[in-house]
Amino acid sequence: MTQLCVFYQQESAAFGNELRLMRAEMITCAQNARALEAEVVRLRARLFQALGPPKFRCGHSTDRYNVYERKGKRYCRTCHRKHSAASSKRKAAAASAPIVDSCGDG
Repeated sequence: MTQLCVFYQQESAAFGNELRLMRAEMITCAQNARALEAEVVRLRARLFQALGPPKFRCGHSTDRYNVYERKGKRYCRTCHRKHSAASSKRKAAAASAPIVDSCGDG
């Protein structure tokens, strides 16, 4: 029984050392990740300065007042307004159009 206890104590100490080593590696990785994230922010700012503000395919700007998000996608508010107005006009024109009887009964 004593040999078993000594074995467990040695294994426990070895496990504690491995755990400390892994924690140190995780801290180092977290610090590296923070440094890389800061680098990404810096490079994005430089890219923004070089290329100007990002735009949608339609050419409208992607500032926070012209963007709405739905299901994780970004859409242009200006184009949405234009499409909604055109759709409303089509619906109003269809509702006010005279009904034509196509059966020929007169």
